[in-house]
Amino acid sequence: MSSYIVKKEDNALEVLCEFIESISMSSSLQEVYSVFLGCLLKLKKVSSAAIYSVDDKKGQDAVLRAYVNLPKVWVEKMGVIPYDNGFIWRIAETGRTLFIKDIQEGFETGFCFKELCNRWVLGIPVLLENRVRGVLLLFSHRNSSFDSENIALISTLGKQMATLLAKVEQVEELKSRNKVLSILGVISHTVNSSVELRYTYKTVLEIIKGIDFVDIFGVYLVEGKKRKKEAVLHVYSGFSKEYLKRASRIPYGRGITWYVINKGETVYFQNVSILYSKLGCAGRFLGIRTLLSIPVKLDRGTIGVVHFASIKKHSFTQQEYDFLVSLGNQIGVAIVKAKVVKDLVKSKRALKDSEYRYKFLYENNPSMYFTVDATGKVISVNRFGVKHLGYTTEELVGRSILDIFYEEDREKVGEQLRLCLSKPNEVFSWELRKLCRDGRLIWVREYAQSVRDDKGNQVILIVCDDITDYKYQETRIRHLAEHDFLTGLPNRRVLEGRLSDAIGRARSGEKSALILLDLDDFKLINDTLGHIAGDRLLVNLARFLQDKMDSNCLLTRFGGDEFAILMENSSIESAKSFANRIYDELKGFKFILDNHVFEFTVSIGVFIIDGSMDVQAVLNLTDSTLYRAKELGKNRIMVNEFTGDSHSKLAGATRWANLIKNALSENRFLLYYQPIVNIESGETEYFEVLLRLRDESGQIISPDAFIRVAESFGLMPGIDLWMLEIVLDLLSSTHSGAKFFVNLSRSSLGNAYLIDFIKERFLKGDNILDRLVFEVSEIVTAGDLEKTKLWMRQLRQVGCLFAIDDFGIGVSSFHSLRTLPVSYVKIDKSLVWNMHTDSTNYKIVEAFTMIAHALGKKVIAEGVESKEVVNILREFKIDYGQGYFWGMPSEVVLP
Repeated sequence: MSSYIVKKEDNALEVLCEFIESISMSSSLQEVYSVFLGCLLKLKKVSSAAIYSVDDKKGQDAVLRAYVNLPKVWVEKMGVIPYDNGFIWRIAETGRTLFIKDIQEGFETGFCFKELCNRWVLGIPVLLENRVRGVLLLFSHRNSSFDSENIALISTLGKQMATLLAKVEQVEELKSRNKVLSILGVISHTVNSSVELRYTYKTVLEIIKGIDFVDIFGVYLVEGKKRKKEAVLHVYSGFSKEYLKRASRIPYGRGITWYVINKGETVYFQNVSILYSKLGCAGRFLGIRTLLSIPVKLDRGTIGVVHFASIKKHSFTQQEYDFLVSLGNQIGVAIVKAKVVKDLVKSKRALKDSEYRYKFLYENNPSMYFTVDATGKVISVNRFGVKHLGYTTEELVGRSILDIFYEEDREKVGEQLRLCLSKPNEVFSWELRKLCRDGRLIWVREYAQSVRDDKGNQVILIVCDDITDYKYQETRIRHLAEHDFLTGLPNRRVLEGRLSDAIGRARSGEKSALILLDLDDFKLINDTLGHIAGDRLLVNLARFLQDKMDSNCLLTRFGGDEFAILMENSSIESAKSFANRIYDELKGFKFILDNHVFEFTVSIGVFIIDGSMDVQAVLNLTDSTLYRAKELGKNRIMVNEFTGDSHSKLAGATRWANLIKNALSENRFLLYYQPIVNIESGETEYFEVLLRLRDESGQIISPDAFIRVAESFGLMPGIDLWMLEIVLDLLSSTHSGAKFFVNLSRSSLGNAYLIDFIKERFLKGDNILDRLVFEVSEIVTAGDLEKTKLWMRQLRQVGCLFAIDDFGIGVSSFHSLRTLPVSYVKIDKSLVWNMHTDSTNYKIVEAFTMIAHALGKKVIAEGVESKEVVNILREFKIDYGQGYFWGMPSEVVLP
């Protein structure tokens, strides 16, 4: 618990901005408490303040974590507040800001509040994913109090606190994931290095001891035949002697173990104490509350079950569940491998008695089988191996196994074979390239074990699977995930990874520079020449820039018409020199289209990386530097040499934030509308509502210029609320026949007030059901799918409809489509506008449409610009279309 002393000031907005800018430097909760209390006590109206942590589980206490200017009696009486007792728990239960104007005249704040002789108290919830994690309290003994605007500004502190909590939890989650990966790596190594189950069992039991969410563990394997089968317990942890007497051998058909064996699927029970019919007497005897049972499968049958259970937890978290499934599968692999190898060795020794059966299995197995002697020569190969590689049996038998491997991999194969011979009965695996007879290279995954044949000679048994397709897809997926599809340059994901490394090196004295380059007035190109011309310009510019890069430079597409250059191991002078050289080179860059030559100017922002800031801070400051170059008239270079002591001066971002706030208070936001047309009838059935901002000079500003700042400063929920009020008024009064699609931002998904406002308006009726559809970008849903699902379900209960926007550009398209309760799917314009000339986009849109329709969703194609595309939409039976073909966004009042 901490307390602090600070100097008083006046301006609430400056105090808030200081807190927002300073909190990004905080690495612990105590630092956040210090910044928070220090900022608040600068307000003259605030006499004292306190921070409580709460847990939304019933029976938990609210605990005082930090305070300032509070007497000892407060700490003694109010240090721990039992659940559901008093003012603090009213805030925690409702999740809303609570303001009591006159404490002395009321009784609801409790005795301890009155003892302080305060005149008012302001309580602010700390919300994280719709859960209250804390309560911020502000007191004053003065009669003057905050107005509603100041209360709204100060309430954003709760969101900032929640942001840090999320950051801390992400760090803990990362540590947990690393631990999980380490554990799975240990068990995987054990499985791959030995076919002896006792080593796997020993490792698993050691792992189980260190897992606090698993109380009971057991592996049952099937023994016997037909109705005389039994499930026999082979390894266990947490079973009592009484239970072992009851269930160490389970007759066929009894209990949950045989239920899983017969079903052949993973079974997961939560709160299983109520499922008496399925758990059976033995399960209830142990008091199990959560049970995860994973089948061990071989060929088409189930040969065993791996049980994980908890007697304390009602359910496993998703991370716990995924970990246990992976662990159970690894155990299953070990069991199957041990059985397969054991059967293989047994078959080898009993070859004379079962030659036909063994040969049939050996020749027709859909894997390549080799037997190699101690010198590496092939003794035998199965029929599938001969056919798959294109050789004859005669060409392979007697030949060195190294000859059919790619030349660069032969040395490694030799090392693995020697290691295999030195450790008999252990299984080794590797992934290398094999050489087919026709010269083709294929990737293979091989498992090898050294055994003695029936004559006592040491031989190596090798099982080989072709994984070429898997390797190709793995490489392609990795490339797509790390490169921009249009220019082929590395994308922002790659940049952030390399930037993180550069920041780490900068802390040791090796500085780097980040350079952002933006085409001036690129939107004019798209609007006048079309998107095809705009894309061609970006591709040509990317090639031009790539040729100008130094060896220590990484060129990436940052987004839209912005390119980022990470200049590693660079001094300030060399970074400035490089930026000036690029600027001068681009003066000679010309874009030729239809025999017309176009010249362009660029704005460049340069930021020197000294290791004092994290990745996001560096990106934000470089972006602000670029914006500053544009504000000064474009076509110039701006260099920002801020260090950790001065980086909080985000002048550009603060100016944008003030512009947005003024626009909200002065009603200078505008709504534009673009028609959404029924493809079959040709009639306009919906309009998408689009946001614009008019600055002080009357210029109309696109949301691309201010949305990022609005998100950073927590202003988007206010903008979304303003837009919703206008649209709902249109629906209920002025335009009673209109239907609208409205975009909601990422930050609005967790805004409790906004959700309550929507619920209240829908419950009133006002003839708005089925006439308002909320759009959520697929990228937003991919960032937090569970949060989006919860938000949608709350609003679906009152009749809201939803659409996934920009569908097809995220990494989890099909998963989000299947999981979220949406009625419409809006296919992203990047896939639609040119699908009459791009066969890949044509097939992708066709596939997306079929899947969406199969799931009962209506499909809207965005970015429709030509009659040819409209004809394809009719061919695919796509429901609606939207784009310049039917009309530009307009401020015209709807009919």
